[in-house]
Amino acid sequence: MEVILMKAEELFNKFQQLLVSNEIDPKSATLSKNKTDYSIKFKGNIIFKFKPGNTDCIYIKKDFQDEVLKRYEHDICQFTSAFMILPVTEINNFDENFSDLLLLIVQKLLGQYTADEFGCCSRYLECSDAK
Repeated sequence: MEVILMKAEELFNKFQQLLVSNEIDPKSATLSKNKTDYSIKFKGNIIFKFKPGNTDCIYIKKDFQDEVLKRYEHDICQFTSAFMILPVTEINNFDENFSDLLLLIVQKLLGQYTADEFGCCSRYLECSDAK
């Protein structure tokens, strides 16, 4: 079981490094163990899941199907009602393709937030400037 956790933590660490290299706060990312898989979240939203097994897999929400299929061949993907599934071997140790995909997902999620969702009023710019 230790080896599986190491893989999940390794993926999580690489995700955090991706955030840092793009000047996004890595503290907004979390790793949680579920019954059969691990969720890697950003601001409480699932970015991807890691499911260990005979073939370790990455699960990405179907909301991002178009972005996934721009980067990966349709025939290597499996589908559930909510997720697209990629074998971990296809992400080539967090290659540029996979990193770009995750960054795009994070950016789309960031675009969903308004100032009020961050706990600020309409004067957030004034407050920020005033520090």
